[in-house]
Amino acid sequence: MSPTPDEGSVHWQRNLYVCVFGSFTTIMVLPFLPLYVQQLGATSVDVTMQWSGIAFGATFLAAGLAAGSRTVSDASRS
Repeated sequence: MSPTPDEGSVHWQRNLYVCVFGSFTTIMVLPFLPLYVQQLGATSVDVTMQWSGIAFGATFLAAGLAAGSRTVSDASRS
């Protein structure tokens, strides 16, 4: 059963709020990520920068993999 137009409008607005909140928190956390990595036990500046880059890059890697899997699954349906 497909949602009615009124139900669909509620869902896109909720999704928009979640995406805006997620983007805002990512922007706010990024400058403090190296400090958090140091608290986890990184011993030097080089190690701190390396692990901060890995932690931040993992988000975009996961998003890219998830976007690719959806494209493949959508193409297989046709």
